[in-house]
Amino acid sequence: MDTSMVPGDVARKFQCTVCCDYMQPPVLQCCNGHFICSICCLMLNLCPVCRIPLQNIRNMGIEIFANIIRLPCNYSKFGCAVPLLHTERREHEETCEYRLWGLLNDRVYANKPRTLQDLKDNISAEIRNITEETLQRVTANMQMRVEACLLENGGHFQHLL
Repeated sequence: MDTSMVPGDVARKFQCTVCCDYMQPPVLQCCNGHFICSICCLMLNLCPVCRIPLQNIRNMGIEIFANIIRLPCNYSKFGCAVPLLHTERREHEETCEYRLWGLLNDRVYANKPRTLQDLKDNISAEIRNITEETLQRVTANMQMRVEACLLENGGHFQHLL
């Protein structure tokens, strides 16, 4: 089984035009073929690209591809390089070691700190707000990765995760 990730330009074609998350079946489209994830489609009346009324049109071809290709983790912009099938996405992203920084990053910069002191205050406040459950999940995920690395004597181990 191929565990490699599709190239970035192909992966971007599988992003919803509204929320930019990777689409998972059911994949919907407008009459002109613009893809929209099923969650965003529920909140819209018009296609965000061509502005025509949305109907409940599934794109079965894209759904077939979505079932067999591996796309980046939503935390790839923070460093995660794990290629994921859509069926693996939720479980992985809930425990992804980069999730913590992704959450902190979004919260720290939410109010657009203007000074270094504002930034420091935001970071301190958000670190204090990290739940014990989140820390346990991040720690367990990191431990699993260290153990996998040790089993491979420091070699490549992404295929084991």
